[in-house]
Amino acid sequence: MSTMNTNGIRGAQIVRLLSEHGAMSVRGLSAVLEPKIVRRRLRQALKRLADKSIVEKRFDSMFRGAGVFYELSAELKNPHLTRRLELLHSEACAVWAERLKRLFPDVSIIRDHQFAGRTDVERALIGHGADHERVPDLLILAPCEHGKHPVSVAVEIERNHKSQTRLVQKLKKYA
Repeated sequence: MSTMNTNGIRGAQIVRLLSEHGAMSVRGLSAVLEPKIVRRRLRQALKRLADKSIVEKRFDSMFRGAGVFYELSAELKNPHLTRRLELLHSEACAVWAERLKRLFPDVSIIRDHQFAGRTDVERALIGHGADHERVPDLLILAPCEHGKHPVSVAVEIERNHKSQTRLVQKLKKYA
């Protein structure tokens, strides 16, 4: 067993994840932290960060109970990350983004809230503009060996079945 002190490393990992993806629960954080961490140790690391006023607990009513999420203290003023009703969806997107980054380290994985002002995203999406409802949750941009433009793959994380009309509208955005 290693005797290396991982407190600072874990804290930095947690801060990076919360900064990049917004509010996450212990379940979501434990799903993406590498190397794996037991939940008791993760809660201890989160408590240390909270004691230093780096993160805050966020209690939301979900499924007739309380959902506990952690977010960076500075994020309270940051409107592009997770509205109240999208916490579970945002966390699912964060988990998949991190997993895809590990599987494909040479590609760019871009979350929807990171699209603004990126010319590579504008080239990949048709008429991106202000239509936030029809942009993908994730965009994968892979370098192409023989072309100038990267290969792009739009990823949509769905927790519920969408109507046929809405699915067609979203697919037209990617075509």
